Amino acid sequence: MPIKCSIVPVTPYQQNCSVIRCEATGKGAIVDPGGDIERILETVKGMDATIEKIILTHAHMDHCAAADVLRKQLRVPIEGPHRDDEFWLQGLPQACAMSGFPHADAFLPDRWLQQGDTVSVGEQVLDVLHCPGHTPGHVASRGTALPLPSDRSAAVILSWPMRVMADSADEREARLRSEYHAQTARIRWHELQTHFAGGRVVVVAPGTDLVEVAVQLGMDNTDAFTAWIADGQVSGVSEEQALAWYAADADVWAVVAAPWVLVQPLPSESP
Repeated sequence: MPIKCSIVPVTPYQQNCSVIRCEATGKGAIVDPGGDIERILETVKGMDATIEKIILTHAHMDHCAAADVLRKQLRVPIEGPHRDDEFWLQGLPQACAMSGFPHADAFLPDRWLQQGDTVSVGEQVLDVLHCPGHTPGHVASRGTALPLPSDRSAAVILSWPMRVMADSADEREARLRSEYHAQTARIRWHELQTHFAGGRVVVVAPGTDLVEVAVQLGMDNTDAFTAWIADGQVSGVSEEQALAWYAADADVWAVVAAPWVLVQPLPSESP
């Protein structure tokens, strides 16, 4: 029998936490709980799932900040991510403070995951893939119980940023582009102050494709970013620019490529 999955957007980043349930046993797991514990537990109750573990794909705060609290509350183990993300977990209090997130203590999982491991949820067994890039210790898990469209035989259940892993770099790039197009929105600069204070805001110059920059960030395209930085098309937000936007109560275009927020001034807001 398959795994049932419900997506729970959590934290100000609206990161996708997942609750998965083995339909044969009713046992489940919470994947990447970054915050909003009550909302997550409401989803668990609605799915009638008996949570047996917490699974972390990587250790960015918006994916893990509530994991230790849930571990203690539910008395279940945490599995994942890969050990290469330990520095992110150790620095969790500082990361939360810089970004305006609620405090979270540093913690370690009960089990690190690595390439070739398996993770079980009820009767379902998922293969672990170590896929560094978004973070050094990022992992994904795939199982053969959920067929993909076009009669493919395996589905990736837990990964970033897409819930289904692309078969090729071209497919992944296309899916990222579609996702970031849908997420791009106009927002007041005032609402991004905690992200700016945490050094997580990147400004994209007018005339440069904001979505394309987000896509290449997701693809870890170092060459493209080196060229954009050299040409002045991508940079950090200067104090002068930030103060000017704040004083003008300016709007900007923004898209989240976690943990970064990419912004672009509207034509009338350009310095």
